[in-house]
Amino acid sequence: QQSAMCQTINKVDVSTLKLADVDVMKELRDAARTMADRLDDAIVKLTPCKYNRETVNDAIDNFRHYNFRKFHGLCDHNLVPILDQQVPEAIRAEQGEVALDMLVPLIDFFNMHEGLDDSFGSGSEYVGHWTEKLQEAAELLHPDWSNDDLIKEVLQSVQNISEDYFGYGGSGENLEKVCDKLETFLSTDKPEAKRQKQH
Repeated sequence: QQSAMCQTINKVDVSTLKLADVDVMKELRDAARTMADRLDDAIVKLTPCKYNRETVNDAIDNFRHYNFRKFHGLCDHNLVPILDQQVPEAIRAEQGEVALDMLVPLIDFFNMHEGLDDSFGSGSEYVGHWTEKLQEAAELLHPDWSNDDLIKEVLQSVQNISEDYFGYGGSGENLEKVCDKLETFLSTDKPEAKRQKQH
């Protein structure tokens, strides 16, 4: 059926369309663009994400030995490119759990360097940016999803972030909200678990 549809579309001879058909042409063009966008989305969702926690760790390993002195160097030149390139691929593919898993080493490595010079505000900005990705990943999780080990790992990583870096875009408040959301996915908070606990 899809093949027949493509053949039909390809057979349309636009050179034969007359001025009176301009509105029809515009409708066909808009419909084609809409279909192309939908197909792009479907292809992304059906294509396995090539990035994961392992690829993030591999990228971090490339600069793990650096002696950073400022967050500007650590974040802007090293962590942010990973955050902007790899994590969005998992989010676009609607693989929330994969994105969560990738975010853990990105904030853990940041936390390992607490106390670096943040005169450029790069540390605070990074935490705010990381928080945005965490929110996007959490929004993709199915209501029935649960992975207690990963959730607890994310929550522990968040707890290790110094409040000194919560000044960018209300990241502290946003982090609190997304952590509250993640806690609802813990198996002990599921209705089934609560019922078993009561008996």
